[in-house]
Amino acid sequence: HSTIVYGRALAALVPLLADHARFELDVHCRLGGEDGRLRVTPPVWLPPVEAAARPRRGPALELAQELEALGHVVTREPPPIASGDHLLFPDLAVALDGARWWVEVQGFSTRESLAAKLERYRAAGIATVVLCADLTTAPGCDLEPQVCGFLRRVAVDDLLATIASVRRS
Repeated sequence: HSTIVYGRALAALVPLLADHARFELDVHCRLGGEDGRLRVTPPVWLPPVEAAARPRRGPALELAQELEALGHVVTREPPPIASGDHLLFPDLAVALDGARWWVEVQGFSTRESLAAKLERYRAAGIATVVLCADLTTAPGCDLEPQVCGFLRRVAVDDLLATIASVRRS
C-alpha cells in the first residue's frame, strides 16, 4: 500500500514540473529487491497543471487552519530554502514566541530520509524546524526530537508539544 501511495505522489509531481524550464527530478528507489533510478529532466511534454486545479487540502492545510484557529500566525507554502545544492520546501512557517518555526509534513518517509532532511535544514542554518512524519511508513521516527509522528492527520497539540520539547533542549 505504501509503495502505491508513494508512486502516486511521485507521479503527481511530473505535471507540476511541466511549466518549469529548469528542473531535475532524480528518484532512487528499490524495486523488487533491486536498486532503481528514475531521472526526469526538461522538456516534459505534458500540459502544465493550472493553479486552481492543484490540491487545496491535505494534512498541511488542516494543520495550518488549526494553528490559525488557536491564534498563531501561519505562512502557508513559504519560499523555498537553499541548502547547498538542494532546496527545502517547508509547508508552513509558524510564529511562536518570537521565533519562526518551519514545518514540513512528510506523507512518506524513512528514518534515513528524515535524518537527511534535518541535516539539510542544519546546513542552511535553521534549527527551528519540525518534520511531521507518517508513522505507517516510518515507524519509530517520532522518537527523534524534531520529528512529530502522526497517523492520518497531524494533531496540532502533538506539533506544539514537539516544538516545546525542542525549545527546552
